[in-house]
Amino acid sequence: MKTNLLKLIFAFLLIVSFTACQSPGSASYDNDTNTTGETMETLSVPSDFKWNTHSDIQVTLESEHTGIFQITSDNGVVYYRAGLNGNGQYTFTLPVPSYEREVIVRFRGNESKLTLDSGSVFLSI
Repeated sequence: MKTNLLKLIFAFLLIVSFTACQSPGSASYDNDTNTTGETMETLSVPSDFKWNTHSDIQVTLESEHTGIFQITSDNGVVYYRAGLNGNGQYTFTLPVPSYEREVIVRFRGNESKLTLDSGSVFLSI
């Protein structure tokens, strides 16, 4: 029984190794893109293309309450977490992915949406 199982595993690994190995030119593509002769020098990029992968947003929060706040994405990824001491304004730089247009500020059981349409935002919580 044990030898049969070992033979079966060996045969499976042998088959997988032959089907996984392909020569570099044998890959087939389903799309219609022509990739031959393309180099970085011939790559055409629009002049208004933004190469940044993140944006730095200047955020000012104002609160008379103490507590911990957090800034998250719509799907719960935490971008920033800090404590407020209730002494007025707290200003910081928030690095977020460039594709984010809106984040959620959670503080003392409340949620506020914060739109990231400029380089700086203000929120009273």
